[in-house]
Amino acid sequence: MSDEAEWISLDEIDYINTESTKKEKSFKVYYTSRGRFRNCTSVDKEYALLEKEEGMVKIDRGILANLNKKPDYDHKYDLLIYESKNQTKRTITVAEKRVQAVKDYLERLFKKKV
Repeated sequence: MSDEAEWISLDEIDYINTESTKKEKSFKVYYTSRGRFRNCTSVDKEYALLEKEEGMVKIDRGILANLNKKPDYDHKYDLLIYESKNQTKRTITVAEKRVQAVKDYLERLFKKKV
């Protein structure tokens, strides 16, 4: 089993087994024709894996945003604004050092000036 995180699709899985070690209580191991994979338990590894997906961008420490959802951008306060189906708005702050990268990404993704 590799320490690197990677996606496996449901149709690849032959079976799933629960294993344990003295250090860890129990964890799932997915058996496929490509080998054994364990469930991801590290936030850092999971975030690194998600960041490889189109539209998933780290915007602050511990925060990934899905820019494919076309959030609005508040230039005054550097916020991403997501609107839910019931019209409530959720905002998340973009870290100062990530502002330009987020703007560039939104412009590239949606071909319009942010």
